[in-house]
Amino acid sequence: LVLFSLVEGSRTLETQRTTQTGVALSTLTSSRTPGPVRIAASVAGLSDTVSIQYTVGEASSILMTADSSSLPADGRTTTEVRATVSDAVGNPLPDGTIIRFQASFGDITSTAETQNGVARATYSAKATGLAEITASVGAVSRTITIRLRPGAPNSILLTYDPTSLGVKDSGRNTTLTVTADVRDVQNNPVLDGTRVRFRIYASPGGGEFLSTLEPVPTINGLAHVSLNSGIRSGTVRIQAEVVDGNNFPLNPAIQAVSTDVIVFAGPPFIANVNDRSTSRLSAGPEPVNIYGWHVVNNTTTIVAVLGDKYNNPVPAGTAVYFTTSGGIISTHTGYTDEEGVATVTLHSAQPYPNVPRFYNTFADPNSGHPNFILPSDSIPGPIPDLEFGTIDNSYDNTSQNNGIARVLAVTEGVDANGNSAKVWGVTSVIFSGEIETFYTEVSDTVLSPSESSIITIYIYDGNGNPIVPGSTITLNAESGKLSWSEFKTGDPGKTIYQAALVNNLDPTDPDAKETTISIGVRVESENGTVVTSTVPIQLKLN
Repeated sequence: LVLFSLVEGSRTLETQRTTQTGVALSTLTSSRTPGPVRIAASVAGLSDTVSIQYTVGEASSILMTADSSSLPADGRTTTEVRATVSDAVGNPLPDGTIIRFQASFGDITSTAETQNGVARATYSAKATGLAEITASVGAVSRTITIRLRPGAPNSILLTYDPTSLGVKDSGRNTTLTVTADVRDVQNNPVLDGTRVRFRIYASPGGGEFLSTLEPVPTINGLAHVSLNSGIRSGTVRIQAEVVDGNNFPLNPAIQAVSTDVIVFAGPPFIANVNDRSTSRLSAGPEPVNIYGWHVVNNTTTIVAVLGDKYNNPVPAGTAVYFTTSGGIISTHTGYTDEEGVATVTLHSAQPYPNVPRFYNTFADPNSGHPNFILPSDSIPGPIPDLEFGTIDNSYDNTSQNNGIARVLAVTEGVDANGNSAKVWGVTSVIFSGEIETFYTEVSDTVLSPSESSIITIYIYDGNGNPIVPGSTITLNAESGKLSWSEFKTGDPGKTIYQAALVNNLDPTDPDAKETTISIGVRVESENGTVVTSTVPIQLKLN
């Protein structure tokens, strides 16, 4: 029989065991506390001892703590994270045990050694959100969370959706969303509930408005407001600024002004298809009068100016279609620019314009419109009678002149009801020819001192149309005083020009002599160069 006993240490031991083949076995149950144990065995006056060391078991649990459960996401502020690691019975792991740390985002000490069972790491982050911090050793791990909160507002980025608007009733979108993205110094979205106030910084002044002027709280750093267009095209800019709980701007101010939002004009407009004067398309030539009657390829520029319902220039690139009753018109450039203007070139050529072509080449573009109720689809005149009925046009026994081309400009647009309609306008161009009529008349042929005579000059082509602008009329008188001696004709010009001759002889001048003169008249023009003189005019001394 062998006796076993605990000389040092604690826990339970089988104290009496019999030998089998000279060996006695006793079972020692370990303590929960690490430390040394010494066991004695004795039999028949003989004894011996053996020492055993109770050691810490493998890691079984980790307890994690942090100095702060919430940090500013500035990349500078840190918190200490502690991992207390123990075995199955709660004994701390030996000093120097390596604990690994990981974070879902941000920066953390990757490994640390335990001291008294505790490993320490330092954590910081620049991003906002809920960070998961994990400590692990072997197969054991534990996770805690730390909230990273944004810093104070630092910047605002303004964006739009969509990126442009149309004016009211334009058929385009008239409302867009303005988004203010408010960030801190680390470019993180600011705290929810940060207040942003919007205002219109610049606009065309056509009634544009925001959905609210009250501060809007952010969600995930974003604040939204709606911008509504008015009746004017142009650009709008929005300002956003962060305000405090009393609606005062922060100090320093955090604000931003947007880039331009383009407000596009509406489509070309004609209020009433039965009233041409309600069309927002106006056409005109520059110059009105060209030397073009049976002359090839003299040109004039035809200009069409287009507006929408609210008299804004229509969007650039609006197509305008041109046709003419005389000559050839080039239409490949017939698209509006940013100012709503389209220009094309009219070339003098066959067919040369006459009265029938003026009225019969084209009809009212809206004649097929369901609301068209005019008694005729003919576009009314009259053609100008520039020489006051002297020349008969040989077509309809009227004095309307041949040689005047009508130009029609038309585009697709809408009427007052929003229905599709043709928006159009017409203008006229004079194709003047060679001078065929040129003579003068005087109102008085005998002038006493200080009296005057009116000299009337008649000049026009075979159709009764005036000479082109820029022609020069020169008068020459050897005595007397003319009201003018040289004159440049305007556009479209006239068929009658007048000047005055004053008898400026001084009856008290002993050297003054009565005289008879004729006034020389010379015309230099693309239409020709002609010379004539008036009948004699007597300048008397009494």
